[in-house]
Amino acid sequence: MITTTVVPLAFISSSTKIDGNITTQGHLVLNGDIQGATTVKGNLVLNGTTRGEISCDSLLADAASSSSNVNALNNVVIKKDTAITGNINCKNITVYGTVHGDIIAKGSVVLKNTAVVNGNIAFSAPCLRLSTVVSEKLPR
Repeated sequence: MITTTVVPLAFISSSTKIDGNITTQGHLVLNGDIQGATTVKGNLVLNGTTRGEISCDSLLADAASSSSNVNALNNVVIKKDTAITGNINCKNITVYGTVHGDIIAKGSVVLKNTAVVNGNIAFSAPCLRLSTVVSEKLPR
């Protein structure tokens, strides 16, 4: 017997601007502009802009801009054309873009050659892969 679970998916278009908090019980693709907290009980794909706290299972930020602290239960990927201004707490993180804030990872941290991090980096896993320059401390 095969059991299938369907997780709801919400989509906010690039022409949408929301002044207020968003909470969803499924995955969210955010192409618009949110000024308020974003809470996703699933994965968040951020292609737009946010100003407010972000809480999610996992985050993929691609061509995004965010002035938000990020709390992700699992993985975070910050793509090349993305800038995050705020602290990031997660399990694992891979950065291609820019982070202006501290990164706290319970697992691994991977900084690609296009990554810029203006903040402290803390991690628990025995894995930090650097292909870039870090301007602050790397405590262990």
